Amino acid sequence: MAGADAARLKTDHAILSSLDTAIERFVERLRSAALSQAVSARLAELLRIQRYNESGAEQAVAAVALSATGLEDARLASAASAFAGAAGALLSAWDPDTSADAARPDAALHAMEAGYEDLKAALLSAGADSRLSLTEMEQALRRSSALRRAVQQVHKAQRRLSREREP
Repeated sequence: MAGADAARLKTDHAILSSLDTAIERFVERLRSAALSQAVSARLAELLRIQRYNESGAEQAVAAVALSATGLEDARLASAASAFAGAAGALLSAWDPDTSADAARPDAALHAMEAGYEDLKAALLSAGADSRLSLTEMEQALRRSSALRRAVQQVHKAQRRLSREREP
């Protein structure tokens, strides 16, 4: 996601938004029907998962919209690369083709959070000692925060989906 193509991400987000609208219309029609308590609870859980994915997509678009300028400093570049790698590893940890270890996403989430904290500290330090302008620092903080929130939301959705699949 850190190196995502902004135009493609916007297109994908527009598709997701269209799907969200269709889901909302479908749910509105369902609400007029008599649903059992079990079906209603299942629908609520699926809506929650859908909302996590929608929020993740919104945050990804926000992250990509903010340029990653000013990260030429070796310490900043290293911290940014480590964070992006950890975020990518968390998303990959949910890939059923590459991960059979149920604990892997939790370990990857912890690594991503640690990478985010390291990047945030490096950005604040660079802003304080003038290796970055305050404007560049703020933009980089907003970008990394949006990327973190995007991956967190996808993680929440995947965690709930994995519970749905458990026997």
